Amino acid sequence: DGEGEGDDDDDMEVGGAAATAAGEGAVRGGSPSKGSASRSSKAAGGRLYLVVHNIDGPGLRGPEAQTALSVLASATNIHVIASVDHVNAAALFDQRQRDRYNWLWHDATTYRHYVVETSHAAPVAAGKTDLASSGIKFVLQSLTP
Repeated sequence: DGEGEGDDDDDMEVGGAAATAAGEGAVRGGSPSKGSASRSSKAAGGRLYLVVHNIDGPGLRGPEAQTALSVLASATNIHVIASVDHVNAAALFDQRQRDRYNWLWHDATTYRHYVVETSHAAPVAAGKTDLASSGIKFVLQSLTP
């Protein structure tokens, strides 16, 4: 049918990532594609857009997580849009992962203080709760002397 042949560029800037908690930047990766922006409003057609907030966060820093995500990003129908908190987040990826992600970096620095950037975070995430200490207390009380 020829539709879309050499005309697949609608994914280039889809979604864009918002500024991150630290405001250092936003990145987008996945398979490069070409086409018209008018097609982006149509159905995704079997494409998966994976949005990851803070891809350099503690839960995703490990090589296993980064390898798995980079393999997903290298699939032709999967596109990764991600944000980072740290200015040196690029050092997290080895060359093979960088090739798989095929990042398009977009600086979204807000220049706002980290405390201001994270003021909207839930108290548990910010460590401003007694939940963790009460959990530790419960575990310690459960131990036999």
